[in-house]
Amino acid sequence: MSGTESERNQHQYSKSLFSDSDSAETLARVKEAVVQERKRRTAIFRKYILPFFILLLLVVGYVLRKPVMYIFRGPQPFAMPPEQESMPDAEKTDEKAQQKFGNPDAAMKIHLRFMDEAYAPEGIIELAHSAVESKPSEIFFTLEFRNAAPDEESYQVLINDQSEISIADKEAPRKIDFRQSLKEEDFILALESVHEQIYGKGNKPLKLRLSKEILERRRQQQEAAPAVILPEKGAAEIESAGKTIILPDFKADTTVISP
Repeated sequence: MSGTESERNQHQYSKSLFSDSDSAETLARVKEAVVQERKRRTAIFRKYILPFFILLLLVVGYVLRKPVMYIFRGPQPFAMPPEQESMPDAEKTDEKAQQKFGNPDAAMKIHLRFMDEAYAPEGIIELAHSAVESKPSEIFFTLEFRNAAPDEESYQVLINDQSEISIADKEAPRKIDFRQSLKEEDFILALESVHEQIYGKGNKPLKLRLSKEILERRRQQQEAAPAVILPEKGAAEIESAGKTIILPDFKADTTVISP
């Protein structure tokens, strides 16, 4: 058998093993497998990798937003915040500063305003509280701590919107003006007198006095007060209720010695 015939027989044998139809089908299967693999990878990328990548970009963008803005926009001038945001609401502040006690519909009303609680007269405030506690349905008490307006006094004491109260004294009627002086005994007389004028003498009268705690605290403060040292003024006597040490007058020698 010659070489040409051998090659022809081998070619025919290979054709018998792999026909054209088998080759086309195999190629189609390979292409379909490649397409399915691409779809699978795309689905995995969209489901697992892409969301994480987007989230990472958002985080990086949020962290670098100020440096990036500074690079493109440059330094910005300082701007004051709006007044409405920086300033508190005046109505809310007033509501917090006001304390109300008693019956708002009562015929007798007490209003006290002081700059600060630390500097407010504790005796006056205690007497107003005592009046409300004694007659809770007949007295309404408003306590306010705030700075005075330009057209207001440094403090304010009002009884039924009046700072000047007329007292029917046994000897002669007199007036108490809280704008001139603020004394506890005058405040007691004014409260008791106004209550009697409104509700009459038939009801149980309003009687007020300072508590034992305040009186005891004041006594201790007087005892702990340092001694007052005053110079003696000739034969004149210096009268003082506290502790006093009287020293003789000292006169400086003003004689000039010539050199």
